[in-house]
Amino acid sequence: KVEPHEPLNLSNSKDANFKNKEVTNLSSTASSSKLDTANRHQSQQNRFAVLDGNPDEGSKQLDTANRHQSQQQNRFAMLDGNPDEGSKQLTPNPSSGKGVDLRTDPAVVFKEQDLLLENELNVDCLKDNEIEDNMAEISSLQGSFVAATQEQIDKSSSSESDMLDVTPERVKKDMAFLNESWANMIEKDEEEARLLNVSEKEPTQPVENFQLKLSKGDFNAILGVHEHRGRSMPARLPMEEFQKWTDDFNLVHLPTNGAEFTWENGRGGLRHTERRLDRVICNQSWLDLCTSLNVSTLTKHKSDHFPILLDFNLNLLTFASHFKFLRMWSSHPGCENLIKDCWSVEIFGSPMLILNEVIPKLITEDINALMTMLPSHQEIKAAVFALNKDSAPGPDGFGAFFFQHYWEIVKMDVCNAVLEFFSTSWILPGFNSNIIALLPKTSNATSIDQYRPIAMANFKFKVISKIIADRLATVMPSIISEEQMGFIHDRNIKDCLCIASEAVNLLHNKSFGGNLALKIDISKAFDTLEWSFLLKVLKCFGFNDVFCNWIHVILKSAYLSISINGKSEGYFNCSRGVRQGDPLSPLLFCLAEDVLSRSISKLVHDGKLDLIKGTRHISVPSHTFYADDLMVFCKGKLAGLIALQDLFTTYALQSGQNINTDKSTIYSGSITQGRLNMIVNLLKFKLGTLPFNYLGVPLFKGKPKASWLQPIADKIHSKLSAWKASLLSMAGRVQLVRSVVQSMLIYSITLYSWPASLIKKIEKDVKNFIWSGDVDKRKLVTIAWKKLCRPFSQGGLNIRSLSNLNKASNLKLCWSLFNSQSSWAKLLQARVLRGRKIIHHHIFSSIWSSIKEETSTIFENSIWLLGTGTDINFWNDNWCGSILSEVFNIPSHISQALTSTVSDYIHNGQWNLPPQLSRQFTAISFLVHQVTIPTVPSKDKLLWKHTDSGELQMNDAYCFKMQPLQDLHWAKVIWSPDIPPSKSILAWRLMHNKVPTDENLKSRGCYLPSMCNLCCKSEESSFHIFFECEFAVNIWSWFASCLDMVMHFTSMEDMWKICDMNWSPQCKTVITSALVNLLSSIWTARNHARFNDKHTNWRSSISLIVANTSLSGNHSTKTSSCSIRDFIILKHFNVNIHHPKTPVIKEIIWQPPLFNWVKCNIDGASKGNPGLAGCG
Repeated sequence: KVEPHEPLNLSNSKDANFKNKEVTNLSSTASSSKLDTANRHQSQQNRFAVLDGNPDEGSKQLDTANRHQSQQQNRFAMLDGNPDEGSKQLTPNPSSGKGVDLRTDPAVVFKEQDLLLENELNVDCLKDNEIEDNMAEISSLQGSFVAATQEQIDKSSSSESDMLDVTPERVKKDMAFLNESWANMIEKDEEEARLLNVSEKEPTQPVENFQLKLSKGDFNAILGVHEHRGRSMPARLPMEEFQKWTDDFNLVHLPTNGAEFTWENGRGGLRHTERRLDRVICNQSWLDLCTSLNVSTLTKHKSDHFPILLDFNLNLLTFASHFKFLRMWSSHPGCENLIKDCWSVEIFGSPMLILNEVIPKLITEDINALMTMLPSHQEIKAAVFALNKDSAPGPDGFGAFFFQHYWEIVKMDVCNAVLEFFSTSWILPGFNSNIIALLPKTSNATSIDQYRPIAMANFKFKVISKIIADRLATVMPSIISEEQMGFIHDRNIKDCLCIASEAVNLLHNKSFGGNLALKIDISKAFDTLEWSFLLKVLKCFGFNDVFCNWIHVILKSAYLSISINGKSEGYFNCSRGVRQGDPLSPLLFCLAEDVLSRSISKLVHDGKLDLIKGTRHISVPSHTFYADDLMVFCKGKLAGLIALQDLFTTYALQSGQNINTDKSTIYSGSITQGRLNMIVNLLKFKLGTLPFNYLGVPLFKGKPKASWLQPIADKIHSKLSAWKASLLSMAGRVQLVRSVVQSMLIYSITLYSWPASLIKKIEKDVKNFIWSGDVDKRKLVTIAWKKLCRPFSQGGLNIRSLSNLNKASNLKLCWSLFNSQSSWAKLLQARVLRGRKIIHHHIFSSIWSSIKEETSTIFENSIWLLGTGTDINFWNDNWCGSILSEVFNIPSHISQALTSTVSDYIHNGQWNLPPQLSRQFTAISFLVHQVTIPTVPSKDKLLWKHTDSGELQMNDAYCFKMQPLQDLHWAKVIWSPDIPPSKSILAWRLMHNKVPTDENLKSRGCYLPSMCNLCCKSEESSFHIFFECEFAVNIWSWFASCLDMVMHFTSMEDMWKICDMNWSPQCKTVITSALVNLLSSIWTARNHARFNDKHTNWRSSISLIVANTSLSGNHSTKTSSCSIRDFIILKHFNVNIHHPKTPVIKEIIWQPPLFNWVKCNIDGASKGNPGLAGCG
């Protein structure tokens, strides 16, 4: 006897009555718990997220200088929240009787699984706000560039001699140069929708306690004529019933080796008949249980049947599952009451123990506190909701979603538990327990070294850890060396890549000893860190004993269990290392690694390690760190390398982190082979060659070449080829392209200007994948690639064009070069700038060769915000609304020689323009005095003209590179979070008139006889199928009666005007969803009629529309106006009315600050909620 692994529940007895069967492993128990039913039949959902640009990084303050006014504004942007998911209620069927539980009916379960597809698409397309200059009122005052006459100079000499001469030498030099010169001027729906077989049949009585695992024997039925041989044809009805029975219960007919037919009637001649009556059928659970399964026929003797032999091997591995609170349970109407009842049980003892008792098997804790202050309830709540609600739960099974969704119920117990840790520095035993998941690093991992351990801690412990991590993150930028780029606020992985790329381009510069780049790998960096070393580092940085004690308690209280095949094995504590997966661990690791970083810098400072030098003695940073990924750039002098090796040895003894010489590599420039051999023998590293990958991005010398970037394109091709795209709808394939493919290019396409041929090859693979599901198979493309790459609001699919994305990335990187104070920006500025001028001769730089063409775009679309004025050229920079050299028609060969800065014309906080300058350029005084000199000078700042904040983000750069198009009304309507994108795709193709109808096929040269398969009265066209066909007219008439209105459409755009009528938010959502589902049901019926010869009754299509619309409407959180009209419409589509919430007035009470704290009280206002806000 074989115990079933995961039995399949069969609930339909009508089609299960087949005789002469041997049934094995029949066992089941009907579920009595709604939560258990939901757990066993949980459906996985496809989630579609819109690829967003750079997120808003908080409120940013901008002092925007207007040319003609002297005022400053503070602007703050607020990020809207995410909509809350709705709940779904299962209604019992009144016709099924009192003793019927529809939760065990597969038809109901499968129906809900088919209807659970939801989408969370949000479109956020920033509009460019251009600042237009109007110089009409001062045009008459403008002067021109002319040389001053000697008479004018003599005439003014007497008055000027009486004035105090405070004019800087640079201004005098520019004026003398101007007086000697003069000149003149110059962007099928492939989704195969599963038609829910909503018929008018009454539901059958489910069969309790019946589950089928495997059946073999004589079924006295066949699947089709292919299993029959003889003159007389088999009856059609028994074949259909047998096929339907196996389909309803997802049974698999195992192939039989040997005789093709297992029964014969024993008659000769024309009456001889053979059939395949004997077979083996099973479900997926049986296939999972067996490692091999073989069915064959044996030799028959006297019987008219061939015996069949089933040969199989059992897979004795059993897969268990930890308890996990499933998110779908919250949609059950009784779930919240159950949580309240369980949580209301009185428990006495520690607050941590209370959490431990209320939630069974709570064996983990959360760690950390910030600086030594007790956290407030608001801070605890902020930490709870800041954590990812979809993150994996710990051993107790309760993840972030549970605590966030039921926060009002559990908040006091959570707050008390967290506060107890910060008050007592004590953690309940088992509170900080973790499950270790081993993730394979390779496809065929065989040893423990080939697995990556990830700790899954209890969420309650993560709250403590998150609070400490948030507090610690605020001080990390000021205490961690600038070479460490990982996990530090305002530092980016691109900084590491840019420094490494520039260093690699300088390796071939000739120098004594040669230049080296050492790629260092630290063996098990996170897992081998000694706690004693970490605590010493904390004390050296100045953290007090209370904070260090908190960290110590957190480290030593951790207990681990390893998850093997779903079961927790072992329960042991830790003695070193920090866990990957804990919010605090990366920050603690960076604190420890900073010792190594500072030690390398000290070697350079002491002269023991020489840096790589560029032209004009430009020094490359000694090293870059991204978490544990280290690269060292130095000269190949043996004395320096010996000192570096001694440092690694000493650091390993103290911290426990050893250098993995097998994975560490040396890259060199102009070094002789003999010297290279000496270096390799000294360091024991491998010797590598250019190009090589660092942090997933290739590094090479010079301009990017297609051959160096080809491996990335090959990875994308392999990734697309590996996906089973035939099982995905077109909407699913589009989402994969947006979320996965573009993320694989995110860093390499940001740093380098890709060759056009390579981008074209990748886009070709993506197009083939979207339209056909196969990268190597080209299908008829109905909509141009440029249209697909438009935003949703402009009629596209929001896929980013790789060529425009590459150009936008280069523009953003060029902007960062002139606006960032990071190490890479300073290094590249030193290489390409001579003072304020950009050099034009060739230099070896992979980055500069990619972005240098964007420098003119940056300065043409930017304006300087005046600070001290030392970085702004008075004549050639745009700082007063326009460039003065262009306003006064100064030729470029003359203006380029003018070097005076704005600060040269400021004296004692006021403008100090030479009188001669004002006389020669009569309008210059007016232009200059429109700019206010700041009372508190700050650094000059370059502002992007086309954004309110003045900052250029990645999304802004992409919009700038795209050709602006007008938004389409229908495009804003069809893409809604409440409508499955697979249905929106059909509406999108219809509005582009690209649905594969006979009319559109003829326009592409495919001539064939045309006839509408729904009415058989006219040729097939898009407008006929969806609006003129008798089938469609009946459905539109029903829809019009639901809305109590008359509908007449002259174009496809007219139907979307229905959504613009004066509906409540909930009604508008329901009507929009009904429109999209209406179109989808008509197209599905057409496909069934054409390809399956199955004609659907229009009333069945209406039932499908109502079912799908009801699902969307009930999941929406939008409210109704509570009018009679709303009530009638919502009732037609079985949608529960959502009453608007009564506004809650909260009383704000001022509270004095805590001891040793200062509170600053300010006023604020917002334009809408959410909306633009400001304070001061």
